[in-house]
Amino acid sequence: MAVILLKTDSGENLEQQIARIGSGDTHALEDLPLEEYKKISPVFEDDVYEAISMKTCVSLRQTIGAPGHEAMQKVIDINSRYLEEN
Repeated sequence: MAVILLKTDSGENLEQQIARIGSGDTHALEDLPLEEYKKISPVFEDDVYEAISMKTCVSLRQTIGAPGHEAMQKVIDINSRYLEEN
């Protein structure tokens, strides 16, 4: 899955337009119909819902201390080595 920042005809980036649409509604972004996303850009397809899912957002957080699997495994490995050496 690739995340690409595109500018729309209005000059706003997609993130800005989606945030504006989502904030004007009582709906979460994952509840917006695909048609709303396609109004912003025709490149949106059904996979947008996978890209914005909580699972995807959490798993892609890879900084030390973040909840992503790879980041957590790195912290566990670092601490395991420390415990073995001390």
